[in-house]
Amino acid sequence: MSFYLLELVLERDLIRKDYLVYNNKEKIKEKLYSYLISGQGCYEAVWYGAVINLCIFRNYQLIKKMDMHAYMIFELDEYSQIYFDADNQPIAIKNNDTVITKDDAEFDEHFCVKVVNGDENIDVKIDMSSVPILEGRLLEKQEIFMIEGLPGIKFHYGHNDLEFGNDISDSESEMDASINEDSDEEASFDEMDMVRVI
Repeated sequence: MSFYLLELVLERDLIRKDYLVYNNKEKIKEKLYSYLISGQGCYEAVWYGAVINLCIFRNYQLIKKMDMHAYMIFELDEYSQIYFDADNQPIAIKNNDTVITKDDAEFDEHFCVKVVNGDENIDVKIDMSSVPILEGRLLEKQEIFMIEGLPGIKFHYGHNDLEFGNDISDSESEMDASINEDSDEEASFDEMDMVRVI
């Protein structure tokens, strides 16, 4: 089975460990966009150093892992662009063409406070043109599987919250509203013999 896995993780204190599994590139883009335009998601991505990786699997094997920072450009009221350098550090261009970095006190004051308080209109452009199209059979919604490198963790189609243990027996569990308002994520996980280890 082939699928995309979007990894959203805060490594420093592990307050977010979200993995989104879909078999559709547009769905992945939609979920990533929803996360990034929220005040919390924008803050985590730009200021807090969130890991944002897109993993492409074919026949349950990882064929490509993409750090999505290089493919994202934020646009805010205060800033015409915020993009990321090779070390995933943000570079902001203000509307008056002033260039500032994360080390500037002005960026700290204006960006952090306004974004967290919801005082900035946030938009983001995400370039998905380099993301490969899935080949072969696509992952089905009812399938449960495990990934090499993350032993003992069962994944399923849709939102997987590893911070809280990813209880796949509860498909109605509360999910982060910025990335998980989606009825097509619901699936029955009664067939536990369907677990695959890859």
